Amino acid sequence: MATGDWAVIPLFGQVLFRQWGRMRRSFLPLFLALSLCACGQPSGADAPAGPDLESLSPLAQKGLTLFRECGVCHNYQKGGRHGVGPNLWGVVGAPAAQRDTFAYSRALERSGLIWTEDTLDRYLENPHEVVPGTRMAYRGMADPADRDALIAFLASLQDPPKLAPNDPASD
Repeated sequence: MATGDWAVIPLFGQVLFRQWGRMRRSFLPLFLALSLCACGQPSGADAPAGPDLESLSPLAQKGLTLFRECGVCHNYQKGGRHGVGPNLWGVVGAPAAQRDTFAYSRALERSGLIWTEDTLDRYLENPHEVVPGTRMAYRGMADPADRDALIAFLASLQDPPKLAPNDPASD
């Protein structure tokens, strides 16, 4: 196609007409970026495992819904990559800042915290009060019922899954 030729591009039910030369130059970086996004992503048997979403308690399922906000920075897949924040698989019951593959804030490294349900509840309510100097940008979750649900979901992220004490399914 010559540089001066026109191209028809379907986009969300509309048709755009663009000159091929300008379109090729402006969309090439986008196409390259999108194709590189899939590089190195495991698939099939090598893909990171997550919790069995079908077997989650109703409280943990609510926590999964709430985790979408956390998912901007964190991953919950077993063996998954860290994001801006660390992968949270197996966090309940673990010491804070102990994954050697993530660069934690000095404040969190020195905190000596163990991520029990009570500690997570206080931290999720106000991270900057529990660990002054933390790099976590999240301001906190005010609703105790939402914190209970999120902690129930986080407790399910291990082998074998634990039930959080506030989860009615643990009775």
